[in-house]
Amino acid sequence: MRRSVAGWSVGVWSVAVLTTVTGLPWAVRNRLPDRLATHWDGSAGAPDDSMPFWAAALLPGLMWAVLVLVVLLVCRRAGVGASVRFRAGTAAALLSGGVFLAGVQACVVLSNLDHADWREADSPVVWAVVSGLSAVLAGLGGWLGVVRTRART
Repeated sequence: MRRSVAGWSVGVWSVAVLTTVTGLPWAVRNRLPDRLATHWDGSAGAPDDSMPFWAAALLPGLMWAVLVLVVLLVCRRAGVGASVRFRAGTAAALLSGGVFLAGVQACVVLSNLDHADWREADSPVVWAVVSGLSAVLAGLGGWLGVVRTRART
């Protein structure tokens, strides 16, 4: 029963993150420029690189799909008898990775929102810091959730 719940949880989380990171730009497409700022100068905070809209919308989804595939392949190789630490690490990787990619995608979209050209995009520093901290907390929560659940059984 527990494996079934874990499998469904991974599946639902994976689809939710994939839908979020690929769907967010499309949801506000009419308010975004044709190219999106995707990289900013660290010192000045000005955008210094861009991607076409379609690439900026799909690349994070591809990155997420690769992460999930790698985690699933490693889990399959580890087998049923994997240690609690291994399972906790898996939960932490998927939770933190999903939160981080969704946060980065939100940064890109929010920074480019309502600008005619990617060079006018706002600096995403505050949102990037919030995304990073949220990812760390999600990973820690995933780790602790698995360890505590296993300790009670």
